[in-house]
Amino acid sequence: MKEEIFEIHKYPVGYKIDKQLLLSLKDIFEQYSEKTVLEVRVGCNNNASYVFDNIDECFEYFEKKPYRIIKMEITVMLGTEYNSNQIKLSFDNGDLPLTEIRFQFDNADDYLLLKNKIELCLNNFKLSYRILSRLPIMPMLLTIAFIYICVYTNIKAIIFPTAIQWAIIGIWIWGSFSIGVFPVFKRIKRNLFPCIEFKIGQNALIEEKNAAKRNFIVGTIIIGMILGIVVNYISDFFF
Repeated sequence: MKEEIFEIHKYPVGYKIDKQLLLSLKDIFEQYSEKTVLEVRVGCNNNASYVFDNIDECFEYFEKKPYRIIKMEITVMLGTEYNSNQIKLSFDNGDLPLTEIRFQFDNADDYLLLKNKIELCLNNFKLSYRILSRLPIMPMLLTIAFIYICVYTNIKAIIFPTAIQWAIIGIWIWGSFSIGVFPVFKRIKRNLFPCIEFKIGQNALIEEKNAAKRNFIVGTIIIGMILGIVVNYISDFFF
């Protein structure tokens, strides 16, 4: 008698969920069993949940609905019997981002085969900015700016009035705290730098707009830092 396997694997967030990924996963499942039964459950920002029994139906529905998808669960029965092997993939871009796969198999060989194939598939759909999506970007930028001001004023022997010093410290502390704690700032961060990017239907248009904003923000920060270094170097050279 073969031992049943129940395994839950959590993965670093940072994946793009689009039709190509879902079709690739479906192909993996159907290669294992032609009797695969698939269910896609989608949660949106309107607090509604939608269930589909095939991928095409899911994409056709969201071509007409501009809801922002927050999470998706793909449940797969690898057969039609009640005790068939099962896989459940969860992708969540909410307040607690999650990428998780649950396996329920009746033997280790099949479990390892499917696990490796799914992981290889997911690796092809990693987000290029996935590190930024996990970092507290604004608190980090505020801290870097605060340290830069402290170092620069010390080197230049600049002494600000006490009121301005407290104002700088207050902006740093309040900004870092509020952006890191308040839900509205968390949602803005999760939209601009999603841990899971759902490019489905009209949601793909939303992601394209957010990508343009993200590129502008990152480009502005990088250009600003370079200009700051160049200006500081030139001022030191001439003065």
